[in-house]
Amino acid sequence: MENTFDVTKVDTSFLQKTNALIDKNETDDALQLIRDSGYTKAESMWILAELMNIEYKDAQAIVHRSKVWNDRFNIDKKTNDNFFDFIENLNDL
Repeated sequence: MENTFDVTKVDTSFLQKTNALIDKNETDDALQLIRDSGYTKAESMWILAELMNIEYKDAQAIVHRSKVWNDRFNIDKKTNDNFFDFIENLNDL
């Protein structure tokens, strides 16, 4: 997936605080800080991928399974399922 979020524009001190939590294996606390700072779920994935030096899909899996974003899981899954159902049904037109 192409990164459309520029992590370099995120405040350095914020990234340092977030990274310190990640370094202590406090990923949920890091995600809570990111969310409380107003970043979206997708932006959380990009920030996490950058700070943990992992691929986006791996960060996506971590964020999806997190307690912090649990309230969005069912909504996001339904949206994703609806999108792929729509794409699949295009062949029937």
